[in-house]
Amino acid sequence: MKQFNTLQRAIFGAGVLVSAVWAVANLRGIAGFVDAGSGGLGAVSVGISGDLVVYLLPVIINLLLIPWARKHGPTAVRWQWAHLLTTLAFLGLAVVSVVMMAGSLNAGGPASNTSALIMFTLAAVFFPVQVFFAAGFVALAVRREPPGE
Repeated sequence: MKQFNTLQRAIFGAGVLVSAVWAVANLRGIAGFVDAGSGGLGAVSVGISGDLVVYLLPVIINLLLIPWARKHGPTAVRWQWAHLLTTLAFLGLAVVSVVMMAGSLNAGGPASNTSALIMFTLAAVFFPVQVFFAAGFVALAVRREPPGE
């Protein structure tokens, strides 16, 4: 079994640390919003063109890193599948939240607040999760074979 070298561990460790700190900072902001007790959302503005590009960019970057990392064995392939499934789970939760929100907007029920909270949470952790996977792809790609292996 191939062992990870020090450079790989350092890259992945830095990615994990940055992702965790970033996610916690974002989630604390959401917790402050919830603690403020706004009681609901007055208006939400979502621009499809600009916002969509911003959220697609880290996914595209990871897709560009995959072929580079994939040359380095089955761990990279498993990491690619983990990235794909996680990104699809984010997308699925976002779609479900939008459907829940659209269904409860006229009623003004608690589902709209729950949907908003889910959407804010997804948005808060999406970028840190993508950075986490990017660090993994880079760490896998920098593997250097020792002499004689």
